[in-house]
Amino acid sequence: MAFVDNTPKYIVLYSTSDCNHRCSHCFVDHNLTWAADELCRIASILSQKCLVHINGAEPLLHLDLLQAYKVVGQKFIFTNGLVFTGERRFAVIEELKTCGITDIRLSHHFQAVESLNAVPQETVERVTRYLLSQGFNVHYNTTVTVDNYLFLDENCERAFKLGVNRIKFFPLLGLGRAKQIAPNLGLSPSQMKAFYELVCLQREKYSYDELAIKVSGDFSGISPRFKCNYGEHSYAITPDMSVYGCVFAISTHKPIGHLLNDGKIIIEHSFSHDGSRCFLNCPIT
Repeated sequence: MAFVDNTPKYIVLYSTSDCNHRCSHCFVDHNLTWAADELCRIASILSQKCLVHINGAEPLLHLDLLQAYKVVGQKFIFTNGLVFTGERRFAVIEELKTCGITDIRLSHHFQAVESLNAVPQETVERVTRYLLSQGFNVHYNTTVTVDNYLFLDENCERAFKLGVNRIKFFPLLGLGRAKQIAPNLGLSPSQMKAFYELVCLQREKYSYDELAIKVSGDFSGISPRFKCNYGEHSYAITPDMSVYGCVFAISTHKPIGHLLNDGKIIIEHSFSHDGSRCFLNCPIT
């Protein structure tokens, strides 16, 4: 039976699926973009009740969407950085500063660039230097694969010397286009354990203020603080007003409900999940 969920703690508004690159591990495989005025309206309503963040595929392809970041007071944005390699970068920088964005979270996959068909390392690092020169904080988001997990010391040192503030590691999820890539790119349980041990060593090497080293997602119980909040405390909402249990589910799982024009969220599907593992990695029953 459908019911109105009063207030989740956290909502991600998925602004657009448009992108200027085609990484093979991307979880997005549909085509949706929010109208900027409607995104701002919905963001304003929802942010009165809970924490709201805007995500994308590549939101910097639509600069009018950045007004929604200002509406919710979001200071960071996710990007692959390619918009900063052409003449359009000047307009992008100006709009980012106008909207109060201070932190740029760049995708950087180091030795896994080739197998993930990601933006080349030299391009990401050139963009990093440029953004730092413009006064932004730069964070790296890195997908962990068999190609790069043993190079943690080298990659953290590289990020630190560049002036990066934070590096965050994510497991490889077989979602969206990533379902087509080689299954042996993901880490085995023993490799996950080795990777997490390396993370602990790097955290001893750098203070949090020097280089914050974070792990996000399900590394099969290796990370002691992991808890999956799929559909419990957080939702992701796409431009067609569909509601999902998390942003990674938008291309691979059915919606759990929908959003009304007045900002009410209707949840239509229940599920059982104890949070001990990533819901998307659990068998579908």
